[in-house]
Amino acid sequence: GDALDDDGTAEGANIAVSPDGVLHATWSRNDTIWYDFSRDFGKTWGKDQFVSRQIGGWNHSGVSSTMRVNGMPVIQSDVYGNVFIVFSGDACEHGMSDHWHCMHRDVFLSIKTIKSESFSSAIVLNKPAKSESFYSIGDDGLSGLIPIQLFEFTEQYSPAMVVSPNGKRLFVAWEDRRRSQSGNFFDVYGVEILTSKRGNVKLGENLRLSDQVSIAPGTEVFMGDYISLDWSNDIHLAYTAFSIKENHPVVWLWKCKMKKRPGTRFWI
Repeated sequence: GDALDDDGTAEGANIAVSPDGVLHATWSRNDTIWYDFSRDFGKTWGKDQFVSRQIGGWNHSGVSSTMRVNGMPVIQSDVYGNVFIVFSGDACEHGMSDHWHCMHRDVFLSIKTIKSESFSSAIVLNKPAKSESFYSIGDDGLSGLIPIQLFEFTEQYSPAMVVSPNGKRLFVAWEDRRRSQSGNFFDVYGVEILTSKRGNVKLGENLRLSDQVSIAPGTEVFMGDYISLDWSNDIHLAYTAFSIKENHPVVWLWKCKMKKRPGTRFWI
């Protein structure tokens, strides 16, 4: 890659160690998510492997009222040795921007099972929960009563991922603008992932983790595009936001208390 600090630059390197001691690495370059592994603690590596297209690259330009955000990949391994990579990217191929669904980014998950040599096709993690509606019924003045979007567009980006202490569950969090009609405010959402020995996964419902919305401070202020997760008994979340009251970027912390049974919802 180049050294321009843009989509053509190899950036966002992230690593994980599976139970067998293998070191796994992922990064983004040229609108693509890449992967490689080492069996000797990083002394030697294999051939770079394709994971997924990352449409639009890791540099998410054009996000409303925001100087910079990214969709760098994050990698984890479960207790069985399956490897998981999350990243964000454009929802649709370029050239299809006339369709509203293509006007945003999504958060994606790709999996390499212990018996597979390659990664699965990426699936979208950001989906409406049962209690959420993306449409209302309104009159557009032309066609009468029709479904109308509750927002102009939506953005999901900058994912983070953590594995549970027993290695059988994952949790992914990201910044999310689904509740902002103007697209200038964001929350943090997340989803629980139950894993299995064969690499099959079960996704929970999307959960709103932030208890208050944050405003995007505009293109002249770098707020920071960072989310961090830790999982001991509970999940601890830290992310950068912007305080209107204090008029500068802040770091907000949040704790998600776990229910005892896997697959049930978190206490928020």
